[in-house]
Amino acid sequence: MFDPQVIPLLYLCSLAGFVMVAGGIFLLYKEKIYIDKETNQVTSIETPVGKFKTNAPALALFVLGFIPLVYPIYLTKEQGKMVSISGELASTKYPANVYAVIESESLLNDGSYRLMVPAQKDRGKYKLIFYSHNIFAEEAADFRKAEKNEIKMAKMIINVPTETKNYKKDIIPVPSDF
Repeated sequence: MFDPQVIPLLYLCSLAGFVMVAGGIFLLYKEKIYIDKETNQVTSIETPVGKFKTNAPALALFVLGFIPLVYPIYLTKEQGKMVSISGELASTKYPANVYAVIESESLLNDGSYRLMVPAQKDRGKYKLIFYSHNIFAEEAADFRKAEKNEIKMAKMIINVPTETKNYKKDIIPVPSDF
């Protein structure tokens, strides 16, 4: 994700590109910029197809305006991309939870899970945390192993002890002068 202070700069960059493209179109239409100061005429180019009159500076302004116009779009195209992390979970007690920083899923029996998370290719991995009755397990989901925007995880088995020990409470009373 982008820093909130960077987003206005991206909008400003796109606006500047739009102004350059619109200005280039306007100057091409009005033929106000001339390349040849001596003749004060629009430049003429001969090609095998025919003879064209062009206004090179206005055309350059038009073409160069596409760079700041398109660059923020190119930069942000990965931001909305989601990746699926899926796998199977088995536990001896339920509910069992699966967490991946952005999203979590609670399973009430053995089965599959699927978490949709933003693609964070610059960070490389998500840490999956599996939790069931005070038992934690973790595994890393590596984006370099993603195929068709999905990461398949190995089956995770959480064995929760069935018997619980009753511990004797050892509470020391607070002294009266405390």
